Amino acid sequence: MAGKDIIIMKMKELKRVPVIHSVINKQITQIEAANVLGICRRQIIRLVKNVRKKGDIALIHKSRGEPSHRATPSDIKYKALNLCNTVYQGFGPTFAAEKLFEIDKI
Repeated sequence: MAGKDIIIMKMKELKRVPVIHSVINKQITQIEAANVLGICRRQIIRLVKNVRKKGDIALIHKSRGEPSHRATPSDIKYKALNLCNTVYQGFGPTFAAEKLFEIDKI
């Protein structure tokens, strides 16, 4: 097993592996693969090209493990949680959010 990489995939990505390899081995057509996976033929072409170039890891979503672009910065998040646990303890979520906005400008 030395030299082998472990790839963690979601079930959706894992189900694509044999279908894409079937297309690469010319056992099924791109259109049949598109119907099986529920995506368009153009996406099959893109996936086949990437799997040939990079291997099975190309089927994993590229933003896996990256923080969301919409996420609140961690320093602001921890400041708000700290205020909710001390100053606004016992407040409901809506009232605490209003006070954080009005008083603390968060």
